[in-house]
Amino acid sequence: MTATAKIFENGNSMAVNIPKEFLPKNMENEEMCIKKVGSMITIFPKSKAFDLFVEGINGFSEDFMKDGRGEELESPREVMF
Repeated sequence: MTATAKIFENGNSMAVNIPKEFLPKNMENEEMCIKKVGSMITIFPKSKAFDLFVEGINGFSEDFMKDGRGEELESPREVMF
């Protein structure tokens, strides 16, 4: 589903007017997480953050990194202590 959302000033912040059809019922006062990757901004319910993480982890195929990372040279590390 795609729609256009309007951005507007709200005091010293910017706000996004999200169409109602994009939000589940009873989310009007729920806290949201916001993430920026490049020029893309993603908004998702804070209460669902861990569920989204698990969903992403479960998206890997069974053979993901089956052969390890390959032959990589270790980079020198700065001694911290």
